[in-house]
Amino acid sequence: IHGVLSGISWGILLPIGAALAFVPSQRPVNRAWSCAFLCSQSFAYSIGIVSLFVGIHLGSKSLEVEHSTHQNLAWILLSLCGLQ
Repeated sequence: IHGVLSGISWGILLPIGAALAFVPSQRPVNRAWSCAFLCSQSFAYSIGIVSLFVGIHLGSKSLEVEHSTHQNLAWILLSLCGLQ
């Protein structure tokens, strides 16, 4: 579940939102493009947060496996996305 949610968030929705941010630069500014961008990025960020907590929960169940690098990258990415 963690991988699927992350793949949808980081692999599909965030790139779509980034593409939507550049479309209005080719045309006059339209409120629909801004709303589509905002909705896509917000939904992707929300799924990313859910994925993070699912990952934390799953990581706490597997005590014998070291997840520090993966977990640190997740916190950094989510923080940078939040700053955006």
